[in-house]
Amino acid sequence: MDMRTVLPCRYRVLAWAALGIFSSAGAWAAAGAPLPRCAAGSDSFYLMRYIEPGTPDTAPQTILQLSTVPPNAGDPVASTVVWSGQTAPTPSPRDLSRNAGATVAAGMGKDGYIYAMRAIGINEPGWDLQGRTWREEWKTHTRHYEMLRYGRDGVDNLGIVRGLGVYQTDSSDDGTRVDGATDARLGPNFNAADIDPVSGHMILASFQQGGALNQLFRIDVTQSPPQYVSTITLSKNIPGAQSGDFAIDAAGQYAYGVAKARGTFGNSTSYRIELATGAVTDLAPNLGIFPYGAAARLPSGKFAFYNTFQTNVMTVPGGTLEGRHSTETSDGSDGAACLPKIKARLECTPTSLVDADGNVSTCTVTLDQPAPAGGLEVALTSPTDNPRYSTTCGASVQVPQGATSAQCTVTATPNTTPGDGEVTATVALATPPASGDYELDSPSSADVLVRNDDKDAPVGPTKKTPLPTLGEWAVILLSMAMAGLAMLRLRRTAKP
Repeated sequence: MDMRTVLPCRYRVLAWAALGIFSSAGAWAAAGAPLPRCAAGSDSFYLMRYIEPGTPDTAPQTILQLSTVPPNAGDPVASTVVWSGQTAPTPSPRDLSRNAGATVAAGMGKDGYIYAMRAIGINEPGWDLQGRTWREEWKTHTRHYEMLRYGRDGVDNLGIVRGLGVYQTDSSDDGTRVDGATDARLGPNFNAADIDPVSGHMILASFQQGGALNQLFRIDVTQSPPQYVSTITLSKNIPGAQSGDFAIDAAGQYAYGVAKARGTFGNSTSYRIELATGAVTDLAPNLGIFPYGAAARLPSGKFAFYNTFQTNVMTVPGGTLEGRHSTETSDGSDGAACLPKIKARLECTPTSLVDADGNVSTCTVTLDQPAPAGGLEVALTSPTDNPRYSTTCGASVQVPQGATSAQCTVTATPNTTPGDGEVTATVALATPPASGDYELDSPSSADVLVRNDDKDAPVGPTKKTPLPTLGEWAVILLSMAMAGLAMLRLRRTAKP
């Protein structure tokens, strides 16, 4: 539901201004570039470990790391920290926690950024009551509705998700009420989310005590600020009292999760939600007593599930867990898929030129998916210098954002020198660094042949056949006359 439909214009403006929702793209620079991508053959995912500080008036932190599940059961997960404890300014002037960046509900966007709902810690600074009491001012509380964006360098706070939650801008004036799909002003934190890889929408839930065990919220994270789209009502509650996270398959059809029964020793059951209908299917029972706070889709088509000290791998459609890979501990967590690396290939057309005007070969670098935000620089190995050709294929080509190709050229140098033979210009994709966002596809190099088209000059003297002169014609005529007289004499001699 859009808040514009439930508030008069003057109240909408007051609400957004009071809560600091107005922002510009220029202010969203703290996240930096999109997160690194992963090789298609690796079982890697992003793990966000939530750390609750032990000191008062301190916000929780998230440690963002890229984790890889090893192929052998029992081997530990290998992890690389992207950043730790990054924060962004909070949008409301009433928020006494001036900077925040933690989450327990997130998913990987199609643009390479992780989108995450803000999590409020138990020791975090509170809400400015402006001389009133919490009994009244809780109505204005909006911190659970804020969305964060994670990149390579840090965090952006994108503001309140429009239409998601109920709140008032003035606790004493019911006319300032902003309507929404749910009421999470008193918590708890949203604790389960992923982004549908097909639609790009976040699927969000509060699968725990105090939340709704039979509802999902669809959010368009590409809007500014993010926009609530719709509610998915499930066919039944998830099978348990809480589910820390779920992950959506590559087709955007199902969300898979593990729900834990109530109590310390309550057992867990995996489940599947059909996103189009909300149908819930129970899968494998007796999966242990530990809650799984993080889940992520792996490139292999399986799913990683983390439970504060180890990572297991779920095989679908059965929903069983296997592996038991030790992982760094946390107080809470969430997971997100790692986008696959882009594949780049190179072809040059035509592959043969002659050393004359207008002979140009166009070399095209083609990607298997559109270039991400900021474009993609693809490194080249350029042809060696040679006077027989020139080239615009230098150290790299830049594929613009959203495009799938970029070009450079090899041009034959025109000349009329005979016998200068032929040369080959080789253009190739250079091997990218392991941290790069692309990998090489086939073909990754091309040869352009420059041939000679000039004929050789004649070699040695040439004998010419002279034309008969006037004197020579006279000799010829005399010879013919004499031959005629001789024939006539022979005929006369031969008569009886």
